[in-house]
Amino acid sequence: MNIQKFVRDYCPDRLHEYLIGVYNSKQYAKRHSGQYESKRRYFEKWDRVRDVNLIQAEQQRRLTEFMNYVATHSEFYSRYVEFKTNWDVASLRALPIVTKNDLVTSADQIATVPPEEAIASYTGGTTGASLKVLYTVADSQERFAVLDNFRSQYGYCLGKRTAWFSGKELLSRRDVRRKKFYKDDRANGIRFFSTFHFNQETAAAYWEALTRFKPEFFVGFPFSVYEICRFAESKGWSENLADTVFFPTAETVTQEHRRCIGKVLGCRIVDQYASSEGAPFILQCESGRLHIHPLTGIFEVVDADLNPVQSGQILVTAFATKGTPLVRYKIGDAIALSQDGQCECGSVFPLVDHIEGRVGDYLLSKENGRISGANLGNSTKSVNGILCFQGVQETADRVKINVVADHSFTEPHKQRFEAALRERLGKSMEIEIRVVDQIAKGKSGKFKFIINHLISGQSPSSAEGVRKEAG
Repeated sequence: MNIQKFVRDYCPDRLHEYLIGVYNSKQYAKRHSGQYESKRRYFEKWDRVRDVNLIQAEQQRRLTEFMNYVATHSEFYSRYVEFKTNWDVASLRALPIVTKNDLVTSADQIATVPPEEAIASYTGGTTGASLKVLYTVADSQERFAVLDNFRSQYGYCLGKRTAWFSGKELLSRRDVRRKKFYKDDRANGIRFFSTFHFNQETAAAYWEALTRFKPEFFVGFPFSVYEICRFAESKGWSENLADTVFFPTAETVTQEHRRCIGKVLGCRIVDQYASSEGAPFILQCESGRLHIHPLTGIFEVVDADLNPVQSGQILVTAFATKGTPLVRYKIGDAIALSQDGQCECGSVFPLVDHIEGRVGDYLLSKENGRISGANLGNSTKSVNGILCFQGVQETADRVKINVVADHSFTEPHKQRFEAALRERLGKSMEIEIRVVDQIAKGKSGKFKFIINHLISGQSPSSAEGVRKEAG
């Protein structure tokens, strides 16, 4: 049993919450030291610049610095990336793309720092690939400088009362029995809600804990907050949180999310895009428009043949990924660039009409309700060898997990993966893990992370995308 599970299951509640606060405070101190303050001032300064030529020149300078670092420090990229005195987007487009599979199978060759000197980030991604990327300490400090500078424009700072919804496994069986579905970090003003245990039986407890807490800010999965608000709307309940701002993560915000959350809580939803792998940022301005932040990296919007288009999948090159560099990384999401002129907010950063991707179906659990794609994807954290996986639900009590894996997906890792799935899907769910050679894409050419026949109305034979079972 690892120490986190021991603390969760056996420590008294107050001690557990105290340890959460201590851990978070140490993490915040690390993120906000070193280069953080200088990077914060850097992004504050460039946010005020209104000369497009100056911004493009600075982007090109940062690209050149990043690509030359990659050429001299990454074994993987040094095979085809040359040291140049001047990199630009045109020369970048001559390079091959990098896929999630490359990040999984060639992680050691791509990385430029040893794990013990880096900050590891784990993500399941939208395809279920078990990714581990390494940030240098400076990378991490820069990314938090961008994020904090953005959120501060809406009044956020560490210590303000925040309701946080993410894939953290925080609750003990004792917590669930008591219907306490959160943990408080009192030192930093955060209430961490479990996103694994919401269903019709627990919904009232979630609503009561949320409204009693009266957050000033929300951070996390929009699907989870929507589920609580959908329940409250069905009861005719509402709460006036008009001064509250919600920063969604990991999932795309839909119009239904905005309608329901806005009606029930009255809070303002301010969107953003990045990724655990380290993608550049797209941030919503005060006028409600989405802007690419050009000094965090480069987005190439391409079609299936990798030709530039206004709306399509994105390849990302991210400047604050020197630990595990991302160069023309095919992240699996899509955006639509805007053809409008300058935004009324005054910024000349490029405009995006909308962000696609990160919207998934859900699996249904009798114990835990709807399991979103972001929650399911987090099952692969600390699990080696999974290249991608797909959840298929045919009946209310059975889920099939199709896994494409390499040789490092050994029995202990399979057991760890199954235990993480069990946390999300509940004890009564029958879970079948099948290792397969390939998972086919749907008719649209897009990988479908979740196939739920209970909600899609499709027959299993028409929707499931397994090509051939391995071994």
